[in-house]
Amino acid sequence: MKAIKVLVLIAIIFSNLESNGQQFLSGDNESLKLYKLGTNLIEQGKYKSADSVLTLVLNKFKNEDIYYNRGIARLYKADTCGFCEDMEIAANKYFDDEARKLSNRLCCFKVDTIYYDKKFNISNRSRYKYLEEIQYKKPSNQRIVLLHELDAKVDHPTFDFGGDGGLVNFQMKPTDIIAKYSVIDSVKYYYSTTKKAFISHKSQYDDFKEKARLFLSAKYQSLKDQNSGAKISVQVELKISPTGEITDGKYLGIFPEIKLGDQETDLKNDILNIIRHYPKATPASFKGDKVHFIANDFIDF
Repeated sequence: MKAIKVLVLIAIIFSNLESNGQQFLSGDNESLKLYKLGTNLIEQGKYKSADSVLTLVLNKFKNEDIYYNRGIARLYKADTCGFCEDMEIAANKYFDDEARKLSNRLCCFKVDTIYYDKKFNISNRSRYKYLEEIQYKKPSNQRIVLLHELDAKVDHPTFDFGGDGGLVNFQMKPTDIIAKYSVIDSVKYYYSTTKKAFISHKSQYDDFKEKARLFLSAKYQSLKDQNSGAKISVQVELKISPTGEITDGKYLGIFPEIKLGDQETDLKNDILNIIRHYPKATPASFKGDKVHFIANDFIDF
């Protein structure tokens, strides 16, 4: 039985390598060529080379198919942490169902399900309206909860970015997931809700981001030079309270993935200081109640 499960898992993995990533790379011959090469290298069993090639593609273009394929390459070269990171992005940023299934199987200690009726009373599988999918992540045992609603079709936006940080593709992905949250110190922090947090005063937000851009551009000109003067995007995470205050933040990484060297610590500290001065947001809510929310943003320079 175990051998059959392994064979089925391998079939699922390789059936999804040849996905529609080529469609959105069609205007970039170099990236498309590398994407095909990386996929072929996986099928040939050359996983280390495939990882390197697909990383080059991700420095120019980002979508779920490239993350999925690189994750598979990393899985087979025994980089389970890298595999789980890539599958998390494909599953939770791009709502890729196959990536979510693989992540549940290989990146979680266990996955529990709880069924609820329309009044949110615990129910059974034959009479449920809502389903909680509770993921216990390796190695931290962090608890991530996805709330599904039976027959729901919620459109979530997904964004593909090119090498200059510019938007090259936008899609709306339908899903039955109406909320996603993590329990941190006994507090529910939502990543996705029926009403997300947002900055209501756009002019104030734009002015804030422009000041941040000017500061970072002046201080980290050497990084810009390393990137041939092209735009660098720093991805950040914001924790937003039920009153709209930015209570905490986290540096997540930069795009493209250039070497920061001895400037890495300074850049991270500067980014955290910028996050602390973000404009107040309109808080998120779920089913009419205001909630803690975690949002991602980019600071460009």
